[in-house]
Parts: sequence; C-alpha cells; structure tokens
Amino acid sequence: MSHLKLLFMKKFTLALFTLALFGIGNLLNAQDVQIGTPGTNYSKIEADGSLEFNGSSTVWEDVRVALITRGSGGTNPTYSQMQGTLYAYKFSGVNINNVYFEIQMPHSWKEGTTIYPHVHWAPNGTSTSNVTWAMDYEWKNINETFAGTVSTISTSVAACGVTGQQQITNIGATGITEADKKISSILMVRLYRSGDADPNTEDCFLLAFDIHYEINTVGSRNITTK
Repeated sequence: MSHLKLLFMKKFTLALFTLALFGIGNLLNAQDVQIGTPGTNYSKIEADGSLEFNGSSTVWEDVRVALITRGSGGTNPTYSQMQGTLYAYKFSGVNINNVYFEIQMPHSWKEGTTIYPHVHWAPNGTSTSNVTWAMDYEWKNINETFAGTVSTISTSVAACGVTGQQQITNIGATGITEADKKISSILMVRLYRSGDADPNTEDCFLLAFDIHYEINTVGSRNITTK
C-alpha cells in the first residue's frame, strides 16, 4: 500500500471515529466536516468525500529522481564502486560533473508553496573541506514556454570526513518559491558539483536527489487542475 493511501486511510478512520465518539454522525451529510481546529489547522472531508489538509495538518513527501547520465564526455560523473558491491555516481573534486533530469510536480502538491531540493551524498575521503552542490533550473506550467532562462541555486557544505557516510544537503538556503506554479508543472534541471572551485579536492558520491514538497490533498479533483 502506498504512503499516501495509508495516510488517507489513517486520517479518514480518525475522522469517522471522532464523529462516532461524539454522536454527531449526522454531520456527514453537511457541506463539510473539519477535524482539528476548525478554520486554522484541520483536515476537511468535503461533501463529495474529498479530503483536504489545512494549516499544520498538511504533510510532506519527496519527489524522487532517477539519476542517469544523458551525455558523453568529461562532464559526466563516473559510475564507480563506492563500497563492496555498491556503485554510485562519483563526482570529481577538480572538475565540474553534472547530470540532467526533469521533475513533474505531483497532483498532491499544495500549489505555489516552497519546494526544497536536496542531495544525499557521501565523501570518498577524509577531508572536511567544503563541497559545493548546485542546480540550474527552469520551471514552467502547462502551456508555458521553456526559453532557456535558467535560475541557479547552490550550497557549499563541509564534508563529514568519513568515506561512505551519508550526508544530506539542501540546495539553496530557502528552497524555491514560485507562487504561480501548478500541479503537473515541469522543472528542467542541471545538477552539478563545482569541483573545479571546491576547497575539497576529493571525489564524492551522489546517492540520491529529491525535492521535499508540501501536500494538502491526496491527489487532484481533475486530471490537470487541483
């Protein structure tokens, strides 16, 4: 069972239990039912059975990305042995290595809220000097045009100094906020390590990239609109 389905079942069961406990089951025929602090922090079951989270009732999830190189030449990271039989993309400490991918914002996303891109990575050495992760991106809604006008965010962070130890680093201090963005909008992304300028000259392994995003519904009421 998926995480979202399990979350829905838990919240829906809690709502029904609360209604039964206080003997107000007749409210199921009302316009909507608010569980929590009405008007501020609550889960709402609407008249058609739709579930919506509001205020502190919203939850968080990851948009995960498959890391696959899509070019050739010296700018690609190398797919190398990390530990034993485990392999990962190794990013140079003296050159720029990059990967490219796209992200589609899920139908459960609370439209227009801040998203938080981050990398999971591991040093390949004992240096504790800084490693810089960066991404160029362009973000467009359906029917908008990609024009090649990219924005760039980056973060430089100290390596832990332990080979193979997982670290998590947010890219950009405050995430990305574009209030006009909707579900099914697309981010075209170039993710890279600034190895040519890093104080840390050791290689490191990229384990995963994903984006934390806020959820206020289980999905969308319509196919392309919230």
